[in-house]
Amino acid sequence: MAIISFTNYKRGQTTGCMGAVMRYTMQNKKTEFEGQQLITGINCQPESVYADFMATKRLHHKTDGVLFYHMVQSFPKGEAVDPVTAHAAALKLAEYYEGYEVLVCTHTDREHIHSHFLINSVNFDMGKKLHIAKEQLQELRQRNDQVCMEFSLPVFQPKDRKQKTKTMMVGEYHTAARGQSKKLQLMNVINDCMRHASSREEFIALMESEGYKVRWEASRRNITYTTPSDWQCRDRLLFGEKYLKEKMEYEFRIRTEIIHGRAVGEEPSRAGGTDHAAASGAGADTASRSASHKSGVGGSAERPLRTGVPHRETDRLSDVTEFSLFGQRKGICQSMSRKSNCLDNAVMENFFGLLKSDLLYLQKFDSLEHFKQELADYLDYYNNHRIKIKLKGLPSALHRQQALSVA
Repeated sequence: MAIISFTNYKRGQTTGCMGAVMRYTMQNKKTEFEGQQLITGINCQPESVYADFMATKRLHHKTDGVLFYHMVQSFPKGEAVDPVTAHAAALKLAEYYEGYEVLVCTHTDREHIHSHFLINSVNFDMGKKLHIAKEQLQELRQRNDQVCMEFSLPVFQPKDRKQKTKTMMVGEYHTAARGQSKKLQLMNVINDCMRHASSREEFIALMESEGYKVRWEASRRNITYTTPSDWQCRDRLLFGEKYLKEKMEYEFRIRTEIIHGRAVGEEPSRAGGTDHAAASGAGADTASRSASHKSGVGGSAERPLRTGVPHRETDRLSDVTEFSLFGQRKGICQSMSRKSNCLDNAVMENFFGLLKSDLLYLQKFDSLEHFKQELADYLDYYNNHRIKIKLKGLPSALHRQQALSVA
């Protein structure tokens, strides 16, 4: 893969610096290959390139500021790149700077073949100064790929970069222990809003209602949060992959499927088998929620119950006032408190955790019917074959039978 880059001269550019760079790039020991020097001047002569550059600048009275641009086209180590072909490709790429003087030198003294481009910042014909911005750099990279393909040279293949999440350092741990961690406070607010939001727009609105600003744009890689005290933090600096932008977008896609299935009275077509906790959690309890919807629990066909969507592993259905009132009218007593501390439901939550780790996280399902069959097989295995040390090495069903026989 051939890549291009620009050399940044942090101390500024001078005419002496420009001359030194020209002498360095034109060294015979660096550009020699099979008896020829891979040095070419475009709109200038290599022997008088410094004088040609300066003459153009003086002609148009532009002898200050940026004097030249230094671009490098590099090929990786180990690639079978012919230096003569690489030099020809460099000359083709240099045609991008039409009307400018360009010195092209291909170096062969390193383990990788690379070409240096020294471009005069002043157009010798029009006197216009050259400016390289992000747009021009993107055009150059695309043109570089086209030239490499034309000369059968390696083309740059970008790799997918996996977002890394930050781990808690010692100082942050002690700050969190004192209850002074801004990140943990932000994470708690995000968790709370995610429990009730069914879309990105609802999440942002809930965060803003808590005094937090959210910059979540398609063109940006990260989500940026601004706290009421104007402290800013990106998603990748929080502790946990679930806060990353791509993970949260995937979460909302899953929720959209669940809400759509509930609204039309059908079971969602997606059932577990993903690498995301939300997808696995959704697949585990989708069937029970759909059954509740069909039977009328929690809403009606004419007016379906509007509830918050469960976030990750925790079911927050009992948070909704409408559901609580419905339960009271039907004489149903909630097993959860107003804060959804599911103490009475701890046994079932423990089973759901085992179900996910033993079944959902280990395989993918082709269809909902496939999932139902695997779930039925797992329930038989769990009750009749899965032994537990706490039950004296017996399966649950056998241990229960023994307990009842003794009683």
